Amino acid sequence: MPEQVVGNIIIIHPLNISGFENRTMSVVAEDGKNLNRIFPGDPDGTEGDKICHFLVTAFFSQADFYIDLHAGDGYESLNPYVYYLGAAAAEVVAQAKAMAQKVNVPYMVRSDIASGGAYNYAGSCGIPSILIERGGEARWSEAEVALYKADVKNVLHHLAVLGGKVKANENKPVDISDVVYENAAFTGCWYPRKKSGETFKKGEELGVIKDYFGKLQQTCIAKYDGVILYQVSSLAILRDEPMIAYGRIDH
Repeated sequence: MPEQVVGNIIIIHPLNISGFENRTMSVVAEDGKNLNRIFPGDPDGTEGDKICHFLVTAFFSQADFYIDLHAGDGYESLNPYVYYLGAAAAEVVAQAKAMAQKVNVPYMVRSDIASGGAYNYAGSCGIPSILIERGGEARWSEAEVALYKADVKNVLHHLAVLGGKVKANENKPVDISDVVYENAAFTGCWYPRKKSGETFKKGEELGVIKDYFGKLQQTCIAKYDGVILYQVSSLAILRDEPMIAYGRIDH
C-alpha cells in the first residue's frame, strides 16, 4: 500500500522493448548489442548505447539503491541466484551483500566488474545494487512472478523503504566463488550432461559440442567441485557465445 512507502520507489519497465517484440532475446534488435554489456552507454552511440546512457543520467542520479530483475536468455536454463556488486567502496559492497542475503535463492555471486551491466555501473556510482536471476528459456510462470515480487518486497523491508518486517526465506543464499563463464569454441550441437542447479565433481564432463555429423569438437570438463548456475539449453550453439557458467560453493 502507498502509505507503507517511505521515500520513493521507481519502477522501470523493460528497457529492451525492441528485443522483446522482435524476439532477439538479450540483444537490442536495432544494433545487436546486449544492454548488460555496454553500460554506461553513449549518447552519440547506437540504440543500445543511448538506452544505457539515458538510464544512467535519468535514473542513477536519483537512486539510493538499485534492484535489477533478470532471467536466463531465451536459449538458457538457469538456477535462481543473485549477484551483488563488488567493485565499489567497502560500505557500498556491504550494503549490496546485505540486500542479496534477503533474496529467496540458494546462491549469491559477488561481481568485481565496475561497468558493462547496469547494476555493476550503479555500484561504481556509489549505489548499492543487486541483480536477481530467475527463469529463462523465454518462459515465465505465475509462481516465478510471485517469487520475484516477494524478493523485491523483502529487500525493500530490509531497506526500510517499505513498512513491514523482513521475512525469513526458505533459502539463505550461499556464496559462489571462482565462477567460470565458458564460451563455445565451435558452432554446432550442444549436449549438456547435467541440468542447471546440479552439482558436480572436479574432472567431470559437463557437456560436449559435436558437429552436424556427430564428430566431437569440444568437451567441457569441470575445473573443480561446484554447481551449474546456467547453461545453453538449445541444441544449437554458436562459436564464441555462452555455453555454461558454474562456480564453487563456499560452505
